[in-house]
Amino acid sequence: MKFVRAGSRVHPCAPWFLENEALDRLFPGGRGAGERNLLRRQKLLESWVRPRSWTALAKRMAKERPGSIAAIEGVGRGDAVVLTGQQPVVAGGPLFVWLKAWTAIAQARRATQLLGRPVRALFWIAGDDADRDEMRTLADPLLARVFDAFDDPPGTRGKPVGIEPLKDDVRASLSRRLVDAWQDEHLGRIVRDSPDLSSLLSACLFHWFGDELLVVDAAWPETRACAVNTYSSVAAEARGVHADLSVGIERARAAGLTTSIASWSDRARLFRFSPESRDRVRWIDDHWQGGSDTWDEEEFSSFVSGNPTLFSHDVASRPFAAEEVFPVLSHVLGPGELAYFACLGPLSARLGILAPVVARASATLLPTGPWPLAKEVRWDPVGSPAGSMDEMRLRLLEGRSPRSGIWPKLWSDARADYLQMLGEGGSFPGLTALSGRLERFEARFRRERLQATAPLHQADLAQLHRLVQLSGAGGPQERVWSPWALARHFQMPDLLVELAKVLDPLDSCHPVLEMRS
Repeated sequence: MKFVRAGSRVHPCAPWFLENEALDRLFPGGRGAGERNLLRRQKLLESWVRPRSWTALAKRMAKERPGSIAAIEGVGRGDAVVLTGQQPVVAGGPLFVWLKAWTAIAQARRATQLLGRPVRALFWIAGDDADRDEMRTLADPLLARVFDAFDDPPGTRGKPVGIEPLKDDVRASLSRRLVDAWQDEHLGRIVRDSPDLSSLLSACLFHWFGDELLVVDAAWPETRACAVNTYSSVAAEARGVHADLSVGIERARAAGLTTSIASWSDRARLFRFSPESRDRVRWIDDHWQGGSDTWDEEEFSSFVSGNPTLFSHDVASRPFAAEEVFPVLSHVLGPGELAYFACLGPLSARLGILAPVVARASATLLPTGPWPLAKEVRWDPVGSPAGSMDEMRLRLLEGRSPRSGIWPKLWSDARADYLQMLGEGGSFPGLTALSGRLERFEARFRRERLQATAPLHQADLAQLHRLVQLSGAGGPQERVWSPWALARHFQMPDLLVELAKVLDPLDSCHPVLEMRS
């Protein structure tokens, strides 16, 4: 089995592919991985100096990827990287995480040929993120199962999630449930052997891409030690950073973008970090405060300079920190990240010009067609995502009930006659309200009558349900479905291998790929 392009839709990053001078001005480093942008960036990287703490970070990265020692050493000597990343998520997360990593690898290969020198792909795991609810679960809509890496209730925040230990019994149970659902012993072993979510994401990436993808974790103290200059600048110029970011947000809005970040005059773009908490640094009672620590205006920057591992960047300072740690040739981003990067232009004058931004690949995968049931409910699986399953279910039942179209007319006519009769005797109080109540009754009665025919069409409804769920259940498939689950439900163990063969990292459309023999 292989994937064949059946059609295309609008790319989720579509605005970023358009020729738009106003948009271009928001990105000092440029948009896209064109030769001009890459050559200009490579020229800037000639002045990149590896951080003083680089050796310790290189050792940590080599421990994570022993087969990548030569590549890591090359990066330390200035070999550029194409950077992408994501918070750690269960079992490697939805398909879009794989798409980010694959795009970084494909762009690194292309840049290597273009520039005539090695370019590496690097995945930045945001293991310092503390939003547990965003990372703790992964669902299988077709099986109606949710896989949770933790056994406490939702709403727990504060700890860096990537490095929070996963309980042995919870991990063992999660491994068994995933293997039972998706029939992949590799995944079961990966989950059993991963002590935390960062390790789990790293292991999944290694399983998919091997040593071609370097990995770094923002939760490692070695990573944050290398970002000391960025952290110090953000601390010393906290109010200037706020002013620059506010200007950037307004410029992005003026260009017609929906901004995804905010700026506050009383908050620094840093967190006070420990394995137990990640607390925003705030200005409170004439002092900077992070967790239980406080500093006056002058102490803050010097304390950060001497203790960078006690701090962590936020969404606005992270790209600048990453570019201090690594010689970044370009950033591979999803639609939300592109939107917030568009706000960072004014900060470039203060913290350094960011590398060009590149949109990640995107795709929807469909089982082998044709899909007569989809046509019956007036849905084109290639051209658009599915609508509401309830509405499609009713359309199918309506089409299977030849007299169903008569019912609304009979009711409507009867209602009109009844209301006319009531009105003949003069003004009838509440006639309008009665009409509305009867109309709602008619709609409910029709729906219930159609639903009563469902047992007669159970097999077709189940088949339609499967196609709707597999295609994304009305949303983007790549944000819903795990690659492991898709491989299982498509009965295609080499699904990712085949997907990589047909994707184009420069494609400005969202391809819809059909599985064919």
